[in-house]
Amino acid sequence: PMLHGAQLAIEQANARGGYRGKPFALKIHNESALWGASSSELVKMLFQENCWAMLGCVDGQSCHISLRVALKLEVPIVDVGTTDPTVTETRIPWLLHNFPDDRQQGYTLADYVFKNLKLKRIGIIRTQARYARVGVGKFSDEARRMGHATVLEVKFERGDKEFSNQLRMLRDAKVEGVVIWGEAT
Repeated sequence: PMLHGAQLAIEQANARGGYRGKPFALKIHNESALWGASSSELVKMLFQENCWAMLGCVDGQSCHISLRVALKLEVPIVDVGTTDPTVTETRIPWLLHNFPDDRQQGYTLADYVFKNLKLKRIGIIRTQARYARVGVGKFSDEARRMGHATVLEVKFERGDKEFSNQLRMLRDAKVEGVVIWGEAT
């Protein structure tokens, strides 16, 4: 969906004349989180394809790698998807971050769960990924500050389709609600 949104934005901008009469072009690259892959792609974009900005950073790992390149080469990165709060803590001026990070999401979710829904006993089920570990940590921190430590946190692997053990544990813990933190699938 982010790629399609970017393609639509480029089409619309070019229909309005592009940038001072020059059309925008979108170059699509893999933002793999493998060490070196993100930085190699960004360097290729800048020096071989003459790109002047990056629209990306879907996850925190690859964003941190790209930020190092951006810092050295002074190229702007528009962060479109990472929720990793440590990305903005780098204070690299070339990063344009327009997505709520885990801190903001965790605080907002805790506020809703405990103040609006007035729940007290919350369980968490989350994926075994850094994204979920950091996000749940921020939610749990805010829950504790609000006087409602989470009752139980259970995990699952990416791709799992069977959750009966985790659900049984949450049921046995007598939670009033469950926060699920994982990828959309």
